[in-house]
Amino acid sequence: AKGNAALLEREAHSFLGSCGNIGASRMAEICARLEVLGRSGSTEGAVELARTLEDELAELRPQLEALPGRHPKRAGVLPSRS
Repeated sequence: AKGNAALLEREAHSFLGSCGNIGASRMAEICARLEVLGRSGSTEGAVELARTLEDELAELRPQLEALPGRHPKRAGVLPSRS
């Protein structure tokens, strides 16, 4: 969040909800930690947590992409990127 603790808190909170909605509990836990960090007024350690979050997403991505009916791009809801 580029040094902005309030932005970190807001973005982490938003992504936490999304992760919870899809059952990505480890990602949600990391988002919760980022949210608390931002709420405390700090961003110290956020980069490391964000990297861990990216690693979790990389692990989860194949499972998400295997759900064509739930993926808006594959369900025809979103246009494909060129």
